[in-house]
Amino acid sequence: MLACWLSRTSFLLFTTCLFFGCGRGDGPALGLVTGKVTIDDAPLAKAVITYIPEQSGGSVSYGVTNAEGMYTMQFTTDKAGAVIGKHQVTIEPGSASFGDDGKPLPGSVKIPGKYRKPGTLSADVKAGPNVVDFALQSK
Repeated sequence: MLACWLSRTSFLLFTTCLFFGCGRGDGPALGLVTGKVTIDDAPLAKAVITYIPEQSGGSVSYGVTNAEGMYTMQFTTDKAGAVIGKHQVTIEPGSASFGDDGKPLPGSVKIPGKYRKPGTLSADVKAGPNVVDFALQSK
């Protein structure tokens, strides 16, 4: 009887582990990333920051700056952070900076093209909290 119970319990534990991923974390190791983005020493609001891992196979993380230029990276909608390691970073205007016609709204900040593509900005995410600020120049 005990052998039958152990067999049944072992089987349930094994199938639960297969289904839910026993022994594995909830994905890759992440570092929490916050920071501030400025352009010409002024806070850059409503900008979209993308961290692109240099290691192949890593998932990107996204953040959006608030009115003070502050951001927090999100790995998923419910998980903050970015994959640990080196990243290429892009900063683009958020959709809120454009009108319905697709043209920039009056007063919205234009972000130079060099910051909008990988290669100019980078970040090295470590385990634990990381503060990564970006000081952009419009010229």
